[in-house]
Amino acid sequence: MKTTLLVLLSLLVGLPAFGFVLQTKESRRADAAWERTIRRRYDLGALHAFLLSEIAKHPRFDDVDLGGTAVGEKWKICAPYRMVRSKEWVFTADEKGRVFRLSYTPHTGERDVVFLCERLSRKSFRLVEVRREKTRLILSQLEAPATPPA
Repeated sequence: MKTTLLVLLSLLVGLPAFGFVLQTKESRRADAAWERTIRRRYDLGALHAFLLSEIAKHPRFDDVDLGGTAVGEKWKICAPYRMVRSKEWVFTADEKGRVFRLSYTPHTGERDVVFLCERLSRKSFRLVEVRREKTRLILSQLEAPATPPA
């Protein structure tokens, strides 16, 4: 009995740390709404082409080889975490959908390389700045995410 309770408690505490999210019906609806908003605001094919283009224009930044980074064939939406991934690159957007970030974390544990960008239209984007930032680490989602703006 004690062993069973210990295992259950370990699972409840440990699963979020390993990237598992226990979803409710309400959180699944919020995730689906967030994904629809992202797909409505951004043409993910055009965003992928934009990332490849910017990497080609900036193959090295601050001694980091961006040209050698892995970029997937397409973006994968991770709605519970409010991010979109393409292998080693992560896309995150502000709530208004105008400004977004494309970030890469070097394997050496250094600061991220971030392309700070602006959405001009669904298929058109502009690089505003390339900079280094501390890596953002999200261990768990403590409260329900905000619903996406219309």
